[in-house]
Amino acid sequence: MLSVLPVLLSALAFTGPTGDLAPANVDDLLVQHAEVLHLGPGDTLRDLRHVALHNGYVLHVRRYHQGVPVLGESASLRYDAHGVLQQTHSDFHPLSPSGTPTVSAVEARISAFKATWGINLPTELFRKDAFDDSLAIDGATHSWIYQVHVPGLLPHQNREVWVDALTGEVTRIIDPTRHSTSARVFTPHPNPTGDLSDTTAVELENLTSDNALTGQWANSHNCLTGEADRQVYTCDDLIPIFAGQMGIGGATCADPLIGSFVGEYKHMVLAICGPTHKATPQGDQGYLQHSPVEPSRAQVPFPDPAFEDEFAEINLYYHIDRATEWFRAIGHPATANALDGAVNVSVPSGALMECGRAEMTSANATDHETGVAAVTTCLEQLRANQQAPFTAMPNAFFSPAGPLTSLLGFDNGGIFFFQGPTADFGYDGDVIYHEFGHNIVSQSGNAPLTGGNLMDPWGLDDSPGALNEAYADYFAGAITADPVIGGYVGPKSLLGDGIRRMDHTLSCPDFWAGQVHIDSLGWAGALWEARPLYPQTDIHPLTGREFRLFDRAVLEGLKTLTTNATYGQAAEATLSAVANERGLEDPNADLLREVLSERNVLDCKRVRPLTLDTPIRELFLAAAAGPGGPAQMMGGGRSFSPYAPPPVQFKVTPADLAPAGERPECATFAAELSQGAMSTEDLPDLLGTGEDGTPTYSLKLLYNTAGPIEFNYSGNVVVSSPQAENVIDVTVNTFTPTFTAPLYFPEDVETLHYALVNAGQNGPRLQNIRLIKLNTDCQAPRSDEPVRPVMVVEPPADTGCGCQSTSPSSLLLFMALGGWILRRKRAAAL
Repeated sequence: MLSVLPVLLSALAFTGPTGDLAPANVDDLLVQHAEVLHLGPGDTLRDLRHVALHNGYVLHVRRYHQGVPVLGESASLRYDAHGVLQQTHSDFHPLSPSGTPTVSAVEARISAFKATWGINLPTELFRKDAFDDSLAIDGATHSWIYQVHVPGLLPHQNREVWVDALTGEVTRIIDPTRHSTSARVFTPHPNPTGDLSDTTAVELENLTSDNALTGQWANSHNCLTGEADRQVYTCDDLIPIFAGQMGIGGATCADPLIGSFVGEYKHMVLAICGPTHKATPQGDQGYLQHSPVEPSRAQVPFPDPAFEDEFAEINLYYHIDRATEWFRAIGHPATANALDGAVNVSVPSGALMECGRAEMTSANATDHETGVAAVTTCLEQLRANQQAPFTAMPNAFFSPAGPLTSLLGFDNGGIFFFQGPTADFGYDGDVIYHEFGHNIVSQSGNAPLTGGNLMDPWGLDDSPGALNEAYADYFAGAITADPVIGGYVGPKSLLGDGIRRMDHTLSCPDFWAGQVHIDSLGWAGALWEARPLYPQTDIHPLTGREFRLFDRAVLEGLKTLTTNATYGQAAEATLSAVANERGLEDPNADLLREVLSERNVLDCKRVRPLTLDTPIRELFLAAAAGPGGPAQMMGGGRSFSPYAPPPVQFKVTPADLAPAGERPECATFAAELSQGAMSTEDLPDLLGTGEDGTPTYSLKLLYNTAGPIEFNYSGNVVVSSPQAENVIDVTVNTFTPTFTAPLYFPEDVETLHYALVNAGQNGPRLQNIRLIKLNTDCQAPRSDEPVRPVMVVEPPADTGCGCQSTSPSSLLLFMALGGWILRRKRAAAL
């Protein structure tokens, strides 16, 4: 019979509102909630436990069936402060265990000792009635078992053994000793100018595994390239993903039609890292024995311990878990599944890619088995020649579930951190929080902020992607209380004190350049400036964590945005959220509105001034229609014709160019090709750069003397403008290379507007955009000569931030993995 708790919990006996009130004891609980708890005949409840919440409490109970405990299940009931039942969680299911136990408790204990220690103890050692209380029911199988405790010489050697009570067979041996969860991590990142010993001792929370970094919120992995872990894909492995989406069945790359479609990728073979749990605890030491490892050389070679260290895996788990709890506190519920993450991601080197292609071409093969053999052969050759088969990459990214993440080994999507050439991106908590922020944005509505370039009268607007980046930056800074994003990998990658920072004074459109990471600066900076104006905090009732009410308002504003949201819409949504957050005591959101007005983000027109002394730092131009085929498919974006509009227009006020002198008649527009090529759409790069092939450029300036150039759109996508006849040729000096064009200033025009349009198949990244040669060789603009495309035969090598760290062949890795269908709208990176 059930032995109930002898003391009534009088504090739980309520009167007042009608409804499901908290019971006074387990007997009442059994009567009131038998149905909702899925209780059946023979079931009773024990172990009533009360857990207080900020606005109510929770009752936890265990089930007994026919007087014995049911293992592996439990139930909880949440009540509000008035004792009304709000929510029930129950693992209970109707039980009907078959048979009657025939094995005695002593016989079960003898079997357990033998299975654990290999010792066959005699029956005479035991009292016959010594272990009758070990009989139980396995809730998962509904089987009668004995739950036998087998002591060890040391605590970590204790075992729990389950013995079938009908047959005497041992069904489970469990190590009940929970390893220490102690670890050392970076909080939030290492000091880039110091050593790596400045770690912080922490306890890893919410772990659900004793032997791996798997938890309630986080599932942290290493991505390794050893024979047991690496993954090999050939054209035949990849094409079903794409063919299936096009409705083609049974396709292989050996088919002539498919072969002609995939072109140069027919004989491709990819060897990439595979996910595994490498970091394991060591008893009472937990994870403390794992230390950070960065290469001593400036550019990390492969192989190197830095490509497979356990510390990055531990660091990732800690920061995902912490970020989840932070977002729970500001009102974002945790998902049912833990977020997957991987560190030490690498890419195959150009040498491995070329060798694999040569082997597959020689065999005229596209199948998986030949691909595995080709990779094995190539790895042996590269090692013999002391060539690196894999290489580092400066990157980190989030991607929802899709082909790319499935090929990496993660069917549910995740966040991924590369071993960089100068820094491990998994060491930087800023970077982890940023990528986690992209994960939050992806869950915050109907595919929010994933649209591509919007088209408006001023040109192309990448606000959705820019806002996505801005929210990821803001939340990362809010967690760390630091406006610098990438405080470790930024300096290590020669990008100053961080990759980006939010404590600036930039107003729209002074930062706008047509690249989402750069264009995010305005919104992130505005939110960061407003944050200290709202210092109010509260305590979250479930997590017990203190949080800023303003952070919650920012999140709630984000959750109202749509796929193609603009800066102005984000501003209005956040103003509304702040006004409705009563604890902020700003019912009209006046403090925030003043900041947004000063930052000019409420209604920003993307027109930037051209001057002699303050050049525009950089500008990213979209490409016009390409030749088609796989290469074009991997290029991403819309297909513009006859040219792609710019992200921003320019304006010139001639009188301002020489305020103390005579009004100028002309000047020369000048811009330089950036040393870093434009970021690929297929593999978002943390640093906003990537590699491209040998480009052909065809640029021209449209001008208007009556206001900004107007763009109209039709079809997919034909671009037109009333100013289409007002064309100025842009020429390229192939040795610099520098883009120049003459600008003529009519006397009767106060301000002129220009739009730099691109009719070429490559999207250049320009820098140092300005006016030069004031009043030199003045002549009226001419449009009677067609623009001649200029081929830049040898683009300048990257000597800047080290962003181009892989060969074009190695970058094709991730293009081929998911590039044909993965676009910026599907993935986000720092």
